[in-house]
Amino acid sequence: CELDLAAVPMQDILLVEGNLQDARTALQSFKVHGLVNGIHLASEGPEALDFLLSREALATRSEAQPSLILLSLVLPIIGGLEVLRIIKADPRTRHIPVVVLISSASDLDIQTAMKFQADAVIEKPATFHKLLLAAKRLGVSLSHEKHRLSAGDRLAR
Repeated sequence: CELDLAAVPMQDILLVEGNLQDARTALQSFKVHGLVNGIHLASEGPEALDFLLSREALATRSEAQPSLILLSLVLPIIGGLEVLRIIKADPRTRHIPVVVLISSASDLDIQTAMKFQADAVIEKPATFHKLLLAAKRLGVSLSHEKHRLSAGDRLAR
């Protein structure tokens, strides 16, 4: 039985990153490697939560919730751990896989993120290859150039 990957709808990714340079690095890596999923960028916790949970935002945007959230722990106004806690506590968003972006691969940072129900943790900078590995592990489909990638697929390059 062959899966028709073109029939699987392409979903967006929410990148929540308070550091402009880290956001640029991630977006550039995704672009260079041909990621064609839509990327929504939020630079602070309240902006991310508004995008995900606001009735007005949900009513006015045509696309569904993102299929994946990339969440930095260091955010202005509301920190990443609190954003993660809110996402995982709300029935509208708890099913969305959250990949936490950490500055160092310290055991404490990883354990803390997992305690707050992160689905995966990757070290900054968030690159296409790190995103691809995390998405495959979580079973999230990504679109790469003209080819749909999903869990179990192998990258041609």
